[in-house]
Amino acid sequence: MSYGDASIFMICFSVVDNSSFEHVIEWWIPEVRRYSPTIPILLCGTKIDLRSDENCVKELHEKGLDCISSEEGVYMAKKKGCVGYVENSAKLKQNLNETFESVVRSCGKVGASSSNEKDKCSIQ
Repeated sequence: MSYGDASIFMICFSVVDNSSFEHVIEWWIPEVRRYSPTIPILLCGTKIDLRSDENCVKELHEKGLDCISSEEGVYMAKKKGCVGYVENSAKLKQNLNETFESVVRSCGKVGASSSNEKDKCSIQ
């Protein structure tokens, strides 16, 4: 696996899909750490609008599950050594600017970029 000249990784999961969250924690973060150990990771919860969708919440409860909370996202980001945690809803255009501002701010953290070009931010 090759990630080129990445300056940061934004790894996303759906806050209403527990398997998505687990897959990020068990597969993607370790995968990125294995091949790019010095590149910062920003963890991102998506589809936050569905936390208030009655049908979606009902389906989760019928399976004995809940939505991934903001607190769980923050906790896991810290536990896994990510530079931060953000959430958004593309459907409602909620927190999209904040998400990408966080990506850009985080580009310079934790040994970001194998390149000597400090004015460049490559997002993977």
